[in-house]
Amino acid sequence: MRPNQHLCDTFGVGNKTVSAGEIVKGVFRYKANDFRSAITGTLQNQDSSGSLPTVDRLYLGSNWSGTGNFLNSHMQQFAYWNQILPDWRLLELSRV
Repeated sequence: MRPNQHLCDTFGVGNKTVSAGEIVKGVFRYKANDFRSAITGTLQNQDSSGSLPTVDRLYLGSNWSGTGNFLNSHMQQFAYWNQILPDWRLLELSRV
């Protein structure tokens, strides 16, 4: 990622400024009224109110419209779990 670029999840419950050469791991979970993320071994603020959007596409490496804020780096791995992960598992998965 570019130096000073922000890594934010879609739900706005995590934000990290990234330095040049830094390795960053981000994990998030979501269900109605329970949004949480962990970035590089640190739990971010939990959002306990909100509804789920209708999801019909996934953009990896750009903003929601697919037309800007492109990732200037590489993504080593993407994974999806079809269950809600507890906080301890988010932390474990986000450690570098």
